[in-house]
Amino acid sequence: MGEDHQAKFDPKTYFHYCYQFASVPGQKDNSRFVNFVLCQLSKTFSTGRYRGQRLIEVGTGPTIHTLISASQYYDEIVVSDYVDSNRREIERWLNAEEGCFDWSAHIQYICDLEGARTPQIITDTLRQKVKQVLKCDICLENPFHPVTVPPG
Repeated sequence: MGEDHQAKFDPKTYFHYCYQFASVPGQKDNSRFVNFVLCQLSKTFSTGRYRGQRLIEVGTGPTIHTLISASQYYDEIVVSDYVDSNRREIERWLNAEEGCFDWSAHIQYICDLEGARTPQIITDTLRQKVKQVLKCDICLENPFHPVTVPPG
C-alpha cells in the first residue's frame, strides 16, 4: 500500500480537488470546507491550551494550512510525511520556489479571522519556525528513522 501511495499520489491534483479557492467563475472552489477547517484550527490554538517548544505534525501531506494558526503558539515546528512528493511540496513553499502552491488566500482568511497578524508576518513566521521536513513511516518503532525527534 505504501509503495502505491508513494508512486501514485500527486500533490497538485490533491491541491486542485481539496484546497483550491476559485479565482475565476467556473473554477473549483473549496473555500467553504477549507475555511471551516481553518476556523476550527484557529479556535483550537487561540484557547492557549496548545502551545510549547515544539509541534510535531505526523502526516502533514503536501499542505501547510494546519500550521498557519499553530505557528503563533510554538517555537518550532517539525512536519513529516511518508510521500516524497508531499515533503517536496512543503519544501518548495518554505523556500518560496516558483510554481509552489499559493497559500495566500488561506493565510489571508486567518488574518481576517484572527485580526492580529498580516499575511507577510504569518508567512515569514511559519517559514522561520518549520525546522525540519522529515520522512515519516508510522509502521516503524521510530517513525522518523534514522532521525530522532525530541518530544514536543
